[in-house]
Amino acid sequence: MNQNNMPNVGVTPDVKARMKVFLFYVADIVLVLVWCGVAMIIANLVFPDSRAGINWLFQGINLVFAVWLVITPYHNPGKKLPISD
Repeated sequence: MNQNNMPNVGVTPDVKARMKVFLFYVADIVLVLVWCGVAMIIANLVFPDSRAGINWLFQGINLVFAVWLVITPYHNPGKKLPISD
């Protein structure tokens, strides 16, 4: 049976391979969600309801910063190491 004719269904090649969803690894997506969740808790404790605009600005800045933390540097793509070996 020729394996070249088989469709690519996104199965990881081995157990140690990191799973990727579109451009991000699953661990990175979880990190962004946790980061934004903590930022939301902090914003709800610090900013009153009358400061909704500042709260949205704070959330936007935190989202941008969380994504910036997980992206691979373009000038050194090998710099981002796997979480576990």
